[in-house]
Amino acid sequence: WSASPQASLTFSLLWHFTCGQAQLSGLSLGVGLAVVRALDDCGARGAMLKWPNDVLYHDAKLAGILIELCGDPERAQAVIGIGLNLLPPDTDKTGKPDGGTEAFMMPAASVDAMVSPAPERNLLLAAILKALAAMLDRFAQTGFAGLRDEWLARHAWQTCPVCVLRDGRVVAEGLCCGVDVDGTLLVQTPAGVIRCLSGDVSLRAAGFDAVGGVGDAGRGVAPSGFGQDLVVGQEGQLLVHHPDVAPIGDNVDVFLGDDFRKAVDRHLQE
Repeated sequence: WSASPQASLTFSLLWHFTCGQAQLSGLSLGVGLAVVRALDDCGARGAMLKWPNDVLYHDAKLAGILIELCGDPERAQAVIGIGLNLLPPDTDKTGKPDGGTEAFMMPAASVDAMVSPAPERNLLLAAILKALAAMLDRFAQTGFAGLRDEWLARHAWQTCPVCVLRDGRVVAEGLCCGVDVDGTLLVQTPAGVIRCLSGDVSLRAAGFDAVGGVGDAGRGVAPSGFGQDLVVGQEGQLLVHHPDVAPIGDNVDVFLGDDFRKAVDRHLQE
């Protein structure tokens, strides 16, 4: 993330819950929904949501969300960090942010492209805080389940073909079929639905290179087919399990899959 003075809105909010961390699954999705609500209220309409913690506009990243949790089994605290582009970030000719060494993993969007004139920063901050307070109060009562339908209506990649990858290798593929009531991503594979846990899976645009950013999609290895569900264990090992039983392990990446799979197949044929 690149935040230039006057070009972005970045802040953190501390929120106290009267429940434990186990009840906060899907919180980052709810926060994203609150940001989209606030943007709508300020006239910046058209933002969509990408699981688990990004806000998009025309398939470019408009805002990002990071949440740190702490507490005990009965009372948890969340530090909610939000970064929102008000103006396009400054980049060099290679697409890298000024002073940075790596290009953005996604194109960047900004509020000024959504509405003119763009809302004043303090008014936008007030709108986001108001939307967050309302969402967090409801989340404390219903969990993510009470927000799921509204989140799905703003899901940017609903029903898109996706590939699940680990270390650049395709381990499953199918259609992104939304999120469950606890906020886990659901991917329909030929063998059934797999559940991708928040924090373990990220979505990337078609053609994204798992090794080094946008580039040679052929570095991945496409599977020839699925007789059973494939998931990744906590140590990175490939496991074969029933989809209702097996969780997805650490650091699994999900990529938009149709173009990526074709590129991989061409690479393997060569």
